[in-house]
Amino acid sequence: MGSWPPTGRSWGIAGATVAVVRDGELFFSRGYGWADVAALRRVDPATTLFRIGSVTKPFTWTAVMQLEDRAYGLFGPNPGVTRAEWLRDNVPARVRPPGEYTSYSNYGTALAGYIVERASGMEWEVYLEERILEPLGMEHATGRQPLPDPLAPLLSEGYTREGGAFRPGPFEWVDSGAPAGSMSASADAMARFMIAHLEGGEVEGVRILEESSVQRMQERAFGSDPRVNGMTLGFYEKSSHGLRIVGHSGGTQWFFTDMALIPEERLGIFVSYNSAGAAPLPMGRFLEAFLDHYYPVERGAPPEPSPGWEARVGAYTGTYGLLRVSHTTFERLLGLAIGRVHVEPGDVAGELAVRSPFGTNRYREVEPGYFRAVEGHGEVAFEGSPEEGYTHLFLGQMPPTAAERIGFADRGDLHLFLLLFAILLLGSLPAVMIGRWLLARRFEEVGRARGLERALHWTGIGFLAVVALFLSLLSTGVASQEAFLSGEGIGFLRAALLVSLFLLPLLAVLFAGTVLGVRHRLWGPAGRIHFLLFVLAAAVFVAQLHHWNLLGPRI
Repeated sequence: MGSWPPTGRSWGIAGATVAVVRDGELFFSRGYGWADVAALRRVDPATTLFRIGSVTKPFTWTAVMQLEDRAYGLFGPNPGVTRAEWLRDNVPARVRPPGEYTSYSNYGTALAGYIVERASGMEWEVYLEERILEPLGMEHATGRQPLPDPLAPLLSEGYTREGGAFRPGPFEWVDSGAPAGSMSASADAMARFMIAHLEGGEVEGVRILEESSVQRMQERAFGSDPRVNGMTLGFYEKSSHGLRIVGHSGGTQWFFTDMALIPEERLGIFVSYNSAGAAPLPMGRFLEAFLDHYYPVERGAPPEPSPGWEARVGAYTGTYGLLRVSHTTFERLLGLAIGRVHVEPGDVAGELAVRSPFGTNRYREVEPGYFRAVEGHGEVAFEGSPEEGYTHLFLGQMPPTAAERIGFADRGDLHLFLLLFAILLLGSLPAVMIGRWLLARRFEEVGRARGLERALHWTGIGFLAVVALFLSLLSTGVASQEAFLSGEGIGFLRAALLVSLFLLPLLAVLFAGTVLGVRHRLWGPAGRIHFLLFVLAAAVFVAQLHHWNLLGPRI
């Protein structure tokens, strides 16, 4: 682990809060750093509320057990839109049969919260208070937005670090999808929730769940591969160091949280950070450091590679895409930026280098299709065979989402090449037109451009103008992560996707005019080749928009 843990300054973290429970009691809690840098308000583990993001989900599933993925605009207010309307208008398309692989879903938990509302006749926020928070004595926790007046002054600011200073961000709304991530809570309040799930559903004589329901929530419900962690009901497995662990992580734009329960030890750990620089920490790094200290294990010598490694290593390598990506909306493009796992041969026989959202790690083959981390305690499994190739990858650190091998048509380097090709060729037209105009003025015998040629050139300029307008509107609509998640640029985004449709008739005119121009020898050899390449570039650009769901209003 090297110099772990790093200082807060090196990670750009303003404040953090921690709680540990053991044997039904709060064992340790502490606040670190600042809840408000400008006001010099320190983090208090008892009263300072942090936004806990997706750690809200276990609360919603707890509510479900008591009774019986879209990202754009998730962090934003939706005035005048009911939860039922939002759920109706944002149903994710089903792209594979149910029960095959896992794919993380905010929508799924938001739907579960709506079921709680329909079954109980109470708003999710009210149900949460009356059936979970108040019975457990979680006074410093709420799912309401904005926070109730008594709690609002206790909420920590959320920060980014810019130019050596902490900049507070605005309040993050999780409106229609609130059951998936709207909660704010102090560390001590979260301690009581952990105790409830570690002590059979009961805290200090108050029961919120039957013991059988608690056991059902913590049992493995689905796993992509029995050799790696899987899903439970409302939690997912984080098992490591010979311990079975269930829990959940959560992240907003500014806050990052992790919760882990070790039932056999009656032990729970909660940690939350209030700064964007902490993003990698809840993804297992804090928990691993904790377990390394209190539950160290001897790793032993790495296994020797099985015979035939050189013959099968190529079946593992390649790029895999996380299944948590849209196939039918403009959000498909996000898969290029955040949804890739790259697998390459390691420097040592029997090892792979895996670059994922957790960083780059080395894994050593234990048996064909199954690897363990060389450093740390992660694992990765592959589905398939050396003969036919491996089609899917499962990271033990991330059981909520499987990954599948990326085909040639979805490779990022291919689309980058095509985009550069299209931009260079499209951008060359104005220069060619200016050059021909200057030549025509100097050498009249070169000839004045015929009407068809002139019309085609100006149609090309019109195509360029629409491309420029589309890119301008698109970049404004998704100008930043904050703008994207809040949905504040929805008007610009809708306009961009509508403007893209004007490229289709312009492309049709260019194509038909080019056929006529070639037939009538409108250009010389060089001019003919250039304009053919220009039209090809225009077609490539439109095809890319269609591939990434950017052609037309696919919100």
